[in-house]
This record gives sequence, structure tokens and C-alpha cells, in this order.
Amino acid sequence: MTHINEDKRKTEAQKQIFDVVYEVDGCPANLLSSHRSLIQRVETVSLGEHPCDRGEQVTLFLFNDCLEIARKRHKVIGTFRSPHDRTRPPASLKHIHLMPLSQIKKVLDIRETEDCHNAFALLVRPPTEQANVLLSFQMTSEELPKESWLKMLCRHVANTICKADAGIPSPSLVSLPSFFERRSHTLSRSTTHLI
Repeated sequence: MTHINEDKRKTEAQKQIFDVVYEVDGCPANLLSSHRSLIQRVETVSLGEHPCDRGEQVTLFLFNDCLEIARKRHKVIGTFRSPHDRTRPPASLKHIHLMPLSQIKKVLDIRETEDCHNAFALLVRPPTEQANVLLSFQMTSEELPKESWLKMLCRHVANTICKADAGIPSPSLVSLPSFFERRSHTLSRSTTHLI
């Protein structure tokens, strides 16, 4: 009986990944992996110029070892099909980046203010860049509290890079004005490593 339940769980996990692949246009084929599972989906708005333009709707798919970043499609491209074909609807999201969690160097919790709610940032080091890149987002859904999302993200980053203190992850807290005014100075001096 336990083998049946385990097989059912694995099948459901693979179905969730296939759903992401179908929903995200241009999603890399290497997202499909037997050891990968979808942990959480978070709807956000981009606050900076990376990974896409400020104000653009961005969906983050957290997997156990990577983060799929996709933006909402500006136009859904239709294809000519027979009305009798039963197919999936066109992809509503466009692939931006599939980032291994090991590239995330810091998770930053942006302090709540009257003007800024549910904002957070990721300091990442892509292998093609010489310096860290800052990705900042604002969560648009109230389903998942920001603190829960950040702790979940920190835990999976820590698990991916095999840190011993993965049991007690916590994002660094920064305030928004200093965060954007003196970004590199603030990040290098006042934040702490989350792991």
C-alpha cells in the first residue's frame, strides 16, 4: 500500500511540473526531472529593472532546487487548429529565467511601509555576470504571508547548498529608501547572510 501511495505522490508531483511547462511559453525542457518537485507558486510585480521591467507581473515557481521566473504574456499567440481538437489553452506566461537556487546569495525582506507592502529582494550571482544582480519583487497575492514565503525560500536555498544551519533560516531585513538609494553600499555593509 505504501508503494502505491508513493507512486501516486510522484505522479502528482510530475503532473504539477508538466502543468508549469504547459503554462510557461519557452520553459526549458531541463525543468522536467524526476528528482524535482514544485514547492510553491507566488504572484508578484517586479520592482526593479531585473528580471524584467518595473511594474510587470511576474510569477515565481519555487522548486526544490531551482526558481522559474516567468512574466505575464503581453499577447497570447493563437494557432490555427481544428475546432474538434481538444488542446490546452495557449500559455499565459513567458519564460524569463530558470535559476538554480545555488545562485541566490541573499534573501532580503524589505521593511513594510505605508507605500510598500509585501516586498522582498533576491541578491543573485549568475555565472555569466561579474557582479551580483538584485531582483526585487512585491507579492500581489494575500494567500501566502510574506514571512512564510521567505522562510520557505531560505530553507530550500540552504538545502540546495547543503548548509548546516538550514533549520533556522531567516531573511535579512532592509528598509526600502536606503535599499534603493545606496543599493550596493547597503547590501555589502548592513545585511547579513541568511545562511
